[in-house]
Amino acid sequence: MKADEYQLADFEVAALLLTLGFKLLDIDKTTPKKAIFLFENNPKIPETIDAYFNDSLSVNPHLLFMQSKSLKNRLYL
Repeated sequence: MKADEYQLADFEVAALLLTLGFKLLDIDKTTPKKAIFLFENNPKIPETIDAYFNDSLSVNPHLLFMQSKSLKNRLYL
């Protein structure tokens, strides 16, 4: 992992980060059946992910759905 990027493989978390305005740099599709989402590194990403898994985060469901759809489109290009 490069210092200027944050990597994760969880699709739902990637969609959440996009919804909250974090910048997606690329999607590494090198490994079959497993995509790695590369985000611009931001010190708030780990605390945002923790808040998500602790159910202490609120997001607009419509925006989350739209980002999920957009991310799926990018995966299958």
